[in-house]
Amino acid sequence: MKLRNKVLVVLLFVALFQWVFSIAYFYVLKEDLLDRWYVESKRLGTMLAESLNLKLHETIDKLKLYTLDYGDTNAEIHAWKVFNQLNGVFLCAQYDKGGNLLIEFDKTPTVKRAEPKIDPNPVKVDILEVYQNEYSEHYVRVKVPRIKEGVLRDFFVYDINLNHLLTELYPVLLSMNLEVTLTRSMNRNEGFVHVFVPIKDMNLYVMLRQKEDKVLSQAHSFLQRAFFMGSISTILLLMVSYEIVMRMFVPLYRLRDEFGRWIGLKDLDKVEEIQALSKIFLNVYEQLRKERDLYTSLFNNVFDGMLLLDEKGVIMKVNRRFFERFNADKESLEGRHISEFLSTDSLHPNTFLPHAILKIGDHVYHISIYTATLQMDEKNFLVCQIKDITDKKELEYILVRYSKLAIAGEIASSIAHQLNNPLASVLGYAEVLHKKLEDPQLKRYAQAVINSALKCADTTKRLLHLAKGYDKFPSVVDVEKLTENVVEILQVKASKKSVIIKLIKDIRAQKHIYTFEWKLEQILLNVVDNAIDSSFQGKTVEVSLRVHDSTVSWEVVNEGQEISKEEEKLIFEPFYTTKESGTGLGLTIVKRFAEDIGAKIELKSQANITRFMIILNRDGEGVGG
Repeated sequence: MKLRNKVLVVLLFVALFQWVFSIAYFYVLKEDLLDRWYVESKRLGTMLAESLNLKLHETIDKLKLYTLDYGDTNAEIHAWKVFNQLNGVFLCAQYDKGGNLLIEFDKTPTVKRAEPKIDPNPVKVDILEVYQNEYSEHYVRVKVPRIKEGVLRDFFVYDINLNHLLTELYPVLLSMNLEVTLTRSMNRNEGFVHVFVPIKDMNLYVMLRQKEDKVLSQAHSFLQRAFFMGSISTILLLMVSYEIVMRMFVPLYRLRDEFGRWIGLKDLDKVEEIQALSKIFLNVYEQLRKERDLYTSLFNNVFDGMLLLDEKGVIMKVNRRFFERFNADKESLEGRHISEFLSTDSLHPNTFLPHAILKIGDHVYHISIYTATLQMDEKNFLVCQIKDITDKKELEYILVRYSKLAIAGEIASSIAHQLNNPLASVLGYAEVLHKKLEDPQLKRYAQAVINSALKCADTTKRLLHLAKGYDKFPSVVDVEKLTENVVEILQVKASKKSVIIKLIKDIRAQKHIYTFEWKLEQILLNVVDNAIDSSFQGKTVEVSLRVHDSTVSWEVVNEGQEISKEEEKLIFEPFYTTKESGTGLGLTIVKRFAEDIGAKIELKSQANITRFMIILNRDGEGVGG
């Protein structure tokens, strides 16, 4: 059978199936209408039950108030005041403290008579019972104790008509054609749909019901319209389908013949139309797939990273080399704008930039970039060839850094050599004077000159050590005594700036370590000195020494100008300083000496609080230099 005939048979079945679908939809619609009615009625029933419970408790609260206000009056007057002010109350009975009936009054004879005796316990407001009268009205009998000045005087029992409490909500429900009643059972009536909602703390239900025909009227109306319209549409569909099918297959045959000649396929008349076209399209697809694989392979395997952007700068495709080199993944790049990773100022068609910054996550890369335009499907795209030059830039940075360190070493060495000769002369003449002088006071002055000269000589030696980058020998160091000396040396400077130095010690292990004492002292002096310079006037610099089994650490905390993230990256670089009179060498020395003794430096600055941590592992005990 030709495809054209098959299509006509299928369309005939489709036209007939709409009848089946209409009937099926009728039953689905019927179930949906019932489900919606149950959900909506359940919601309304819940609202009614909650509202009834709320109104009941509001009435009970008012009865408690009226019992206190009117309880001392004549019982009959008290009863009729309650009846007049609360429409839903139909019985008022007074009992003594023992629960014995004294007197009762009713607003209507349809209420149940008061019990001759009630249980006085518990002495609190209590629902005694829920009952139904001969007119199917439901009442709640409530016990209310009257307590004045902490003494129980008597009890009052009231009957509250629950049907009266629902009166305000009836107009809303009647407008929706719903019947609402209170019931103790869940009996159902034929031809109606029902919803039962329990009322809290009472053996009662709010029942909502409606005629089933009324609920399903929309479904029945649909079924009538569906049969009428289905008959007309079936006839029209068959007529139009026949005309369309007959017209459609003429160009289909032409398309088959043209494609067949293009790809060299013969004898297409001997197979079904769709089979012929399927064979043609499979051949075309295979040719296109091979071309796509070729271009994809070239794109992915080119040596540098490649990005393909649309006209708006959105990343459309990323090659494999880019993922491998820049540690990225497809989800984090494709579909996002290039400005999130690279300055858009760098992206001009057919340009080469020798240096740009690429940011992916927390990583920053130095790159060179070449861009070229590409047109596909009448749209313009931008191809970006990206080469990673991070290693090259880092090498340049290291060379510059070490050149700065070399200059610093040369300056230190020059200063030391320039001071050595004058210091030797001063020391020699001072020793001669000390031997020749007989006046004790003058001898003390000479000795002071000798001591100062020796100290300067020691400083010049240490400058030479800085230039060389190492101390002569490590030794056993008392970290507690060394820390106290550092604090004592800087107390004068701190006092001049109105800064307090507070030393905190937490020594839980052996306080002697084997390290380079002078380098460790210089690290502490520079860090604490820097903290004093950075502190606000009147604030405290805390120096905490912690000696534990595995580590010895110092924490220097000051409150001053916050150090930004950019400054944290540069603060240990030679000649970098934020102080007007600073040399930019203090923290460079700290970092250099810390590396020499195997210490770790950590810096944290947030909300004007800066913390320097110096950590030595005891297993190596700072003998790295």
